[in-house]
Amino acid sequence: MSLDFHPKKKELFCFCDGENEIRYWNINSPNCSHVTKGGNTQVRFQPRLGQFLAAPSDKGVSIFDVEADKNLLPAVLRVMEHEREQKHDNPCT
Repeated sequence: MSLDFHPKKKELFCFCDGENEIRYWNINSPNCSHVTKGGNTQVRFQPRLGQFLAAPSDKGVSIFDVEADKNLLPAVLRVMEHEREQKHDNPCT
């Protein structure tokens, strides 16, 4: 289990439980504002801006865009695959 406060919005924090769920909370409200799947050991906001949240799990690391409510990992993996293909296409690298 883990908890991390947003670096700029001090009333917001995320909590990760052992059920592979990340819960977004606002201390001014008694209810959880959002639940997403993707992490089971720790959560950590991007230190300066807080736009991104990283959460390791059994399958790797999930990276979430908190403001857009999107899991960025599929996009990151596509970019990495594209870069790997480009490297193989270039005989000079």
